[in-house]
Amino acid sequence: MRSLVSIIGEKKIKKKRVLDDKTVFFIFSSVIEKEYGRRGIANIKPVFYKNGKIFLHIEQSVWVNEILMQKDSIIQQLNDIIGNKEIVSIVLSRK
Repeated sequence: MRSLVSIIGEKKIKKKRVLDDKTVFFIFSSVIEKEYGRRGIANIKPVFYKNGKIFLHIEQSVWVNEILMQKDSIIQQLNDIIGNKEIVSIVLSRK
C-alpha cells in the first residue's frame, strides 16, 4: 500500500494564479518607474484591472503618445515579471 505522500508527490497539481489589482498595479508601477522615472509615475496612473486589461488615466497627451508607442514593450515586460501572458492589453484615457 502506498502512502498519501507518495501519491501526492507524483501528482503535479498546478493552480492558476489569480492576479489582483494591487499586484498588477505594483508590477506596472515598477516597470513605469524603471522606464520613465518619477515623472512617469506621477503622470501615469493605473485605475482598474480586469480580464487581462489594465486601464490607465494619464495626465498629459505627451504621456498618452509615449504609452501608445511603447504599449507592446510594456506588456511584454509585465508578462515577463508575472511569468505568463496575463496582461493582454492597456487601455488609455485622459483625465
